[in-house]
Amino acid sequence: MRIFKCAMFSVVLLVLSGCAQNDQHSFSDTTNEKILQSSRSYNQLIELYKKQLAKKESSVIRKKLISTYEKVGDYSSAIFYLKPLLKHHADEFEVQRLAGIAYLNTQDYQQAKIYLSRAHQSQPSNAEVMNLLGVLAGYQGDLVPAQLWFSKARSSMGNDQTIKNNLALIAILQQDYRTARRLLESLLDDDQTNNQQTIKANLAVVYARQGDLPAFYQLTKSLDRPKQNRLYAQLRALKLVNLQQLSVNQHEKSR
Repeated sequence: MRIFKCAMFSVVLLVLSGCAQNDQHSFSDTTNEKILQSSRSYNQLIELYKKQLAKKESSVIRKKLISTYEKVGDYSSAIFYLKPLLKHHADEFEVQRLAGIAYLNTQDYQQAKIYLSRAHQSQPSNAEVMNLLGVLAGYQGDLVPAQLWFSKARSSMGNDQTIKNNLALIAILQQDYRTARRLLESLLDDDQTNNQQTIKANLAVVYARQGDLPAFYQLTKSLDRPKQNRLYAQLRALKLVNLQQLSVNQHEKSR
């Protein structure tokens, strides 16, 4: 009887020991993930997620891996790791959203439209998806639908920085420089706005097209006068705006 009790006690110890080791491993991965996320060490995060997937398939980890690939701009890898999810989890909003972003940024607009439309059907009030549909329309030269999507995204409390910049670019293409100026100057005056260089570049186009030389000189005061004059002449003659400046990012800090 005593031998039996000792054997049972040993088994309990082994089970508890195994649980402790599993918890320690899980805690270690979780801690590493948080540290890498906070430091934006995306390449290391990718390796962490790939190691976890190699040990055990997980749709949650796979979606994290895809999202991280998209953050570093590796959209072809994102599409590669998306394929199993598109086979078995294509009805999930997050899968549709990730697929839409990946295909949009690889210029596969047909696939992007399919998955973004599905994502919009899944969550009709999602401002990020509306913004992405606006970017898609803009890339295809459909300016009026793009403007409508951006306005809808803004009405749905989407990120002001992203959407104002996108609306301004559409306004420039429509030669509505007054509207573009109002939108861009509001971003320039906001100290919390990211991508100030992009905002200034777009605003320089607006000032030049409006013929507002004093405002242009003030905006580009870091340049000497000959460089300012050359840039002003180039922008006055500019015929197209770079639609690739349309922003898909909805995670900047809102006003």
